[in-house]
Amino acid sequence: MHSSDNGGCSLFDPDRLHDRVRKLCRIAAPSGAEGPMLALIEAYAADNASSGCRLMRLEKGDICNLLLRIPGAGSATSGGEPLLISAHLDTVPLPQGVTSVELHEKDGILRSNRSTILGGDDRAGAALALEMADLALANPERHGGLEVLFTVREEVGCAGSAILRKDDFIAAYGFNLDGESEPGSAIVRAPRKARFICRITGRTAHAALAPEEGVHALVIAGSILTSLPMGKVNADTTVNIGAVSGGGSTNVVPDSALLTGEMRSFSEASFSKIQQEIDETCQAAASARGGTAVVQWEDVYPGYTLDSERPVVRAFSSACRRLYLVPKLLSSRGGGDTNNLNAIGIDNIVFGIGMHNIHSTGEYLVFDELDTAAALLEALIFIPRE
Repeated sequence: MHSSDNGGCSLFDPDRLHDRVRKLCRIAAPSGAEGPMLALIEAYAADNASSGCRLMRLEKGDICNLLLRIPGAGSATSGGEPLLISAHLDTVPLPQGVTSVELHEKDGILRSNRSTILGGDDRAGAALALEMADLALANPERHGGLEVLFTVREEVGCAGSAILRKDDFIAAYGFNLDGESEPGSAIVRAPRKARFICRITGRTAHAALAPEEGVHALVIAGSILTSLPMGKVNADTTVNIGAVSGGGSTNVVPDSALLTGEMRSFSEASFSKIQQEIDETCQAAASARGGTAVVQWEDVYPGYTLDSERPVVRAFSSACRRLYLVPKLLSSRGGGDTNNLNAIGIDNIVFGIGMHNIHSTGEYLVFDELDTAAALLEALIFIPRE
């Protein structure tokens, strides 16, 4: 066992943790096809029901968020309080036909065979969550209750966590085990994200016989593209157009086009200002050429900022210092389930576990880093022995 300041000896079992990571990474379960991972969590709950582990399906359907609730005997006066930890069960897509991931391991570093992702995002987080569940079941007197949330469809706009409700949980705050950053770091600030579609309407005409009678939707689209704020608009806000579509036959002036993009911002004031600028720019460019443009917006997730005095941040920083780690409180321009948890009133930060090159064939995990993350998570959850 690893030594620590959490009573002198860590509870977690590195070999069991590493084996679990290997097992989970071999499972192919991308967004919308999380069935194998859900079955694994359900089997875990059934195997541990006699020890008090309770499984809750948080919505109807075969693909749904799962919550494990593990009672604890540690009292709030002795330092124990209910905590939430979470991980997502899906990965980004694997190549068509891939049903398992081939692993390569050397010098404590775990990779795929480089033909596919490893899936450490977020299989490493799920393995850590199950390891903490094992410890919570075996040591009820050392914690005040543990809730373990497993979400689905995180990689497609956090669609699973978007339907969570505060009433689903007892814990007031928690830690999302989905951080690319090093152990000892946490993301305490992330932006609001929204997608938008600009639907451009022109007028069709024969491109050779009467082109002057047409209103060219793709020309309007080009004008909009060169006029929109793009990239890093200011210190808080980014805008990107990711797709342009429209047109058809070469002998027809196209009468429709679509621009699809996104905006992220840490600032609500900046978000509103740039959103209005995008709307007005699209409409003005279309009107100037005799067409129309309608912009439709869809919120993906809200932003959040947690200051250093919030209980979840204070608990994280205190645990870091007990393990002689310097806490690093970070901002990220990305987002995840943490955004949605904060939005429903569950203070939540992204817990760094050291995932590397996620969403790529160069993805890898370092077991020493994962062990450090496990020791830190243990220090957050469990009451030190006297």
